[in-house]
Amino acid sequence: MLEDALRYEQLQLDNGFKVNYKENDEPTVYVELIVNSGATSEKKDEDGLAHFLEHIVNNAGSKKYSPLEIEKIKNTFGESNASTSLKRTLFYVDSLKDDFLQILDYFSEIVFNQRFDLEKIERERQRVLREISNKLSKPNYFHDKLHKESFLGKNSLMLREVLGNEMMLKSFDIQTIRDFYTRNYNINNVFLNVIGGIPKNIEEIIDSYFGKYRKSEFDKFIIPENKLINHVKFFHHKAPDLLNKINANESNSELILSIPTIPLKNENTPFVDVLNDIFCGNSNSRLFKLISRKEGLAYNIKSLNFSEVNYGELSIKGNIKSLKSDYAIDLIFDVMSQLRETLVSEEELEYVKKRIEYRMYKDIKDVRKLSGMIYLAENYDFSQLEYLEQVKKITPKDIQEAARTYFPKSREEGSYVLTLRDPLKK
Repeated sequence: MLEDALRYEQLQLDNGFKVNYKENDEPTVYVELIVNSGATSEKKDEDGLAHFLEHIVNNAGSKKYSPLEIEKIKNTFGESNASTSLKRTLFYVDSLKDDFLQILDYFSEIVFNQRFDLEKIERERQRVLREISNKLSKPNYFHDKLHKESFLGKNSLMLREVLGNEMMLKSFDIQTIRDFYTRNYNINNVFLNVIGGIPKNIEEIIDSYFGKYRKSEFDKFIIPENKLINHVKFFHHKAPDLLNKINANESNSELILSIPTIPLKNENTPFVDVLNDIFCGNSNSRLFKLISRKEGLAYNIKSLNFSEVNYGELSIKGNIKSLKSDYAIDLIFDVMSQLRETLVSEEELEYVKKRIEYRMYKDIKDVRKLSGMIYLAENYDFSQLEYLEQVKKITPKDIQEAARTYFPKSREEGSYVLTLRDPLKK
């Protein structure tokens, strides 16, 4: 069943344009257009340009449609939006399958026949300035920035600010925008994922909308591996925004603990994912049951093993009682120490394997998550089926070995960055 659910078809036009599609009996269709260009594609003096261009492409019309007409078209869809990350820019429409041809026409026009309406560009510039201001005004912004710099290294490509900065955004003229667009919005640097009620003659239909664009060469950017940290760093910040104004002694501190692990395409990735689930990945995990349910030091605390293409991070986040924050941190390291020193039971391990399989079955029913799985398969050769088979073979000894490899030996020895935002710090 899982194999069938993950199976999809592919087609490639004569100009090299690629489409991954999965047909089903749903009355809806999800179409995702992905540009393999994000903040890491920006050159010097282009900070934030990928994200700004996303706003322009999504709102500034095309040669065929005015911005107002584009807005009216989007209003006919069930849902549509766009986003920019470090590695890609994504546009999606989720709507009734009868809208399929209109969706393809819409994407073809805004992405490859951009109008660059100057009035709309200036309006979007103001919107992005407000977006940047929202980010900079968050009380934890500079604390998080310092945490990331210490974890990734100050010169890491992964520290790029997707939104850019205000001064740079104000400086982008139309020629700079057009140059970035020409360099990155290339028919061979873009692909489609389509999931849902699809016409039988999909290749003919896709060709009618995208086959007219000429094949052209482009330089694919390969993100270099991010060197792992090899230090212990503790930041203890005063955070008055977290103060409980009714009863200060009941205030919570924000805790973030980042531990270096491994990139996505690594044979040990499943081991670390299972270890994370046992450690603090859900409400049945060891740390959650200890800190939240037994000790009552946090309402919620959770860890996530984030495997990027060039680095890995196991991150623990939670709001813990300020007056007992040091004790709570000791408990975190105690649980890590237990997993380093003692084998987990077969029963506990089987529960976690079952939960991972359950989540995968659940995720494939969500078209956006399924599209994300297709993206990982096509761009990084990451197979969900192979991953699950690896998970099923994991033993208690594998978990102990992973804990010994990646968890710090103690609060004093190992590699991690810990940030505590404390409203009671003097």
